[in-house]
Amino acid sequence: MAFAQSRLAVLPSPMSFGVGAVGAVVAIVGAVVGHARLAGFLARRPVPVVRDYVRLLRSLSIAYVWETWPDSRADGSAP
Repeated sequence: MAFAQSRLAVLPSPMSFGVGAVGAVVAIVGAVVGHARLAGFLARRPVPVVRDYVRLLRSLSIAYVWETWPDSRADGSAP
C-alpha cells in the first residue's frame, strides 16, 4: 500500500483527485454490493473511467514487482 501511495503522491493534482474519487466510489459500491459481484459486473460492462483506474492499479503492481525484484517472488510477495 505504501508503494502505491508514494506513486500516487507524485501525480498531478487533477489526476490524483480523479484516481482518489474513482477509488472511493469503487470501494463504497464494493462494500455495499460485494467486491466479487462488483468485479463481475464491471468485467461484463467496461466503464471507461473504471477501466483506466484498473489499468493504473495493474501498472503500479507491475512497477512494484520490477522495483523490488529480485527481493520478491513472481507474484510480488516477499521471499
